[in-house]
Amino acid sequence: MNLQWIEENLSDENSALEFIINHKLIDNIQKCDNHHDISEMSIIYDNHIKIKHIWRCPICKKSRSLLKGSIFQDSKLSLKIMIKIIYLWAYSYSGKSASQEIGVSEHSISCIYSQLSEACYQFMTREERDKVGGPGLTVEIDETLLSIRKYHTGRLLQQIWVFGGICRENGHVFMEVIPNRNSETLISSIHRNIIYGSTIISDMWSGYKPLDDINQPQPYAHQTVNHKENFVDPVTGANTQIIERGWRDFKEKKLRSNGIPRHKADVYTTEYIWRRNKKAKKENLFLAACEMLSTIRFD
Repeated sequence: MNLQWIEENLSDENSALEFIINHKLIDNIQKCDNHHDISEMSIIYDNHIKIKHIWRCPICKKSRSLLKGSIFQDSKLSLKIMIKIIYLWAYSYSGKSASQEIGVSEHSISCIYSQLSEACYQFMTREERDKVGGPGLTVEIDETLLSIRKYHTGRLLQQIWVFGGICRENGHVFMEVIPNRNSETLISSIHRNIIYGSTIISDMWSGYKPLDDINQPQPYAHQTVNHKENFVDPVTGANTQIIERGWRDFKEKKLRSNGIPRHKADVYTTEYIWRRNKKAKKENLFLAACEMLSTIRFD
């Protein structure tokens, strides 16, 4: 299912409406605000409004937009265009590329992308956290610094630390914004995000030293590489090259454009995890985005 499929199969608003109903992107049952005994509202056709279908109570005739509570509710764009924008967001098209692809202003694209990112954040934060790794699996871990400059020039104003890891065998990742890099913060994050029995590979940062404490039972095997001397440990072969490449991918899009505002760091990080792990599982990102949106209410 791609843009060509959308173009060919959602040729008009009725087919687009059928698609969003079938994928539960709008509520398929509404309740009358007047609490009548017959509370399920029916869909009717109304030629006097842009979206030709509305909910109407069969008793008091109270009506409301069919799109209320959905990503579509405040948009002036056609349903078909909105569906295309969801597809483009899911597959990481930039605002500029999306604008050129469908002929919608970058500003409009940016506003809808922001809604989609916030929806993804809501979805991910209320879902049970998926840990990575496991017995017999190896997780590379590392931290990275996101530095923000005023108007993208001049002195550094903000620093945002992100800690993360990637499982070598299946590509599953975790990342989270952290307040600092001390041992308590890092070890707590490791326990939240990595399955016991995993082998962890890190650099020699002192924050990881508790993983080598022989005075307490350790739930992980721990290997290290000294980056001051080698990229790959000459004895064990330990390295963190996969997570380091992951950081480049993580930073590239945002830092090349407008950077990552501090208040958006958690949202961007969560969105990145969602997309990266869906790719690792070889899921269709567009259908995954539709499934995610079916669980979110936009007020």
